[in-house]
Amino acid sequence: MGCVVVHDTTTTDLLTAELVDIAGSAATGVYSLPLAPGDYYLSFADCVDWDYKWRWYGGDTPLKITIVSGLTTTVDFALQPAVLTGMVNPTKGEWHITRPRTNIVVSFFFGNPGDYPIIGDWDCSGTDTPGLYRQSDGYVYLRNSNTQGNADIRFFFGNPGDVPLAGDFNGDGCDTISIYRPAEGRFFIINELGANDGGLGAAETDFLFGDPGDKPFVGDFDYDGIDTVALHRESTGLVYYRNTNTQGNADNQFVFGDPGDAVVSGQFGNELFDTPGLYRPSDQVWYIKHTNSAGNADRMLSWNGFAQANWIPVPGEYGIGALPPGVLFDADNNSIAKSGSASVELLEESR
Repeated sequence: MGCVVVHDTTTTDLLTAELVDIAGSAATGVYSLPLAPGDYYLSFADCVDWDYKWRWYGGDTPLKITIVSGLTTTVDFALQPAVLTGMVNPTKGEWHITRPRTNIVVSFFFGNPGDYPIIGDWDCSGTDTPGLYRQSDGYVYLRNSNTQGNADIRFFFGNPGDVPLAGDFNGDGCDTISIYRPAEGRFFIINELGANDGGLGAAETDFLFGDPGDKPFVGDFDYDGIDTVALHRESTGLVYYRNTNTQGNADNQFVFGDPGDAVVSGQFGNELFDTPGLYRPSDQVWYIKHTNSAGNADRMLSWNGFAQANWIPVPGEYGIGALPPGVLFDADNNSIAKSGSASVELLEESR
């Protein structure tokens, strides 16, 4: 089941219309929306399960359309799934990513046993791909496709034992590697990638946040386009974060999960900001929140029977299952001229 959401601004819902349920092989769902002349924005969501939200291929911004009485408006776009759950088996360097609407897992090898996995958009393409940080020597290995092969980008950054952090720390649409030094409780932020097996150089900024031993992660928790730092205190389940990459007190904090859970973040549902998710090694289940507040998980995704307790969660916008260009929004001349209506056509992936 799919939904098309029409907005009168980039963030405010104006109307939600349910598309026909599409099952079995690939099919087309069409729904007509009565729209007066004006500017609108379109985005897609799943009416049943938040996990299957669709976004514009190559970005999160809803598609802007203009309805003008008596004129034809046709826009081509492709869609991709939202954040997908992924897992890495660190003992083998094996990556596993779920495909949308199926139980199929895409798997490939990248890295050596013991490497620290990270995920990010290294080439500014809108698709997240694998990265590795070798904590023994501070070496970074990044790949620009979700396939097996050698690293496309290699460089040094940080000291042995540092924890890598991937994110867009300046809002330019490109992810970079920063680090957290657990012994000091200090973050080192840099907004560029290294190259040619060389050293990256000094961080652009560094600051203290939290207590030594807390586990770091990053996210865009206030939807300003910039990823900022967060920490998870495993002993108590405390999650706390900053909305700027500067020293200071937490801007928000709450308890989520149990001691020993591995906490990450992502835009897991229809919210426009990142929220926490966690992987619980004891039952191999993901627990996902749609708000940055205390309380029970809004969704659970089981990897039991496939994942193992020591696997590492790596959620990302992998682009796996993305549709090719050619899916159309078509506001035809007659309907606009006579009734101010528009047709939305969504071609879904075969299941």
